[in-house]
Amino acid sequence: MSTPTRLFCVARRAKTWNSRVTSHSSARSALFATNQRRNISQYNDQGPYDPDEDKTPRRRYVFGGAIVIGVLAAVATSLAGRKSRLDQVPAEFEKDPATDVQFPTTLQLPGTPPLTLLGLGVRTVSILGLKVYSVGFYADIQQPGFQPRLDGTPEEQIEHIVRNTTCALRIVPVRSTSHTHLRDGFVRAVQSRITLARQQGLLTTEQEDALLQPVQTMKGLFPNVSLPKHQPLHVVLTSPNRNGTRTLYFPELGRVDDPWLANEFFLAYFAGKGISPAMKKSVEDTIEKITSQR
Repeated sequence: MSTPTRLFCVARRAKTWNSRVTSHSSARSALFATNQRRNISQYNDQGPYDPDEDKTPRRRYVFGGAIVIGVLAAVATSLAGRKSRLDQVPAEFEKDPATDVQFPTTLQLPGTPPLTLLGLGVRTVSILGLKVYSVGFYADIQQPGFQPRLDGTPEEQIEHIVRNTTCALRIVPVRSTSHTHLRDGFVRAVQSRITLARQQGLLTTEQEDALLQPVQTMKGLFPNVSLPKHQPLHVVLTSPNRNGTRTLYFPELGRVDDPWLANEFFLAYFAGKGISPAMKKSVEDTIEKITSQR
């Protein structure tokens, strides 16, 4: 094939290719224009076309963010108001001034009637006055046996209440401790009462020997685990039945069915200066107010 003929063929092929490319580009342009008209028509159906409508997602994010900020501000305001009221103890609670531990003025535990707070105070140990726990003393003031004696000393009036009504102790540690640590203190208090009763001739040898098992039962109730700060431990002295039987009841742990041990456990808190002198004084003041109103 001669050179002129070859050039002619190449030119024809190039023209054909350009025609195809132009046709394809025109089709794509037409399709793009059609889609644009559809989009504009869609916007026109909803109202005049506004280029800012393309920013709708951004507006939603901004609006949602404003809501979140508003909610957080409201929560912060609420918490700030709550914090400002932390030092205000509600009327149904009484605060131990030595530890700031709050005690409900009415306490009802499983198997007990509503019990009224008669006094509270802190328990300290060693000459450094290390604070161990706050304790509150409760009693069933609606029970007939509650009425204090008008002619007795404060200790006699408290003993009358302990021996004749349902009572409870609410013990709240002010530092992390253990059940066994509290148990050892309880056992020492009971053993001191046993020694005192023997010296006063109020316990025979047989009766003292019979107390070994109840004391051992009480020791076995306490697990060898920690007792966190501010976690209360309750001790209940049930009301005496017709036979004089009473139970020392630890709602969180178990019970000991021995009337002598049950009575003396509670009386130990008020003997002499008391396990908690502050609680003893608080209870005496309350009873004095009650008797003065009769």
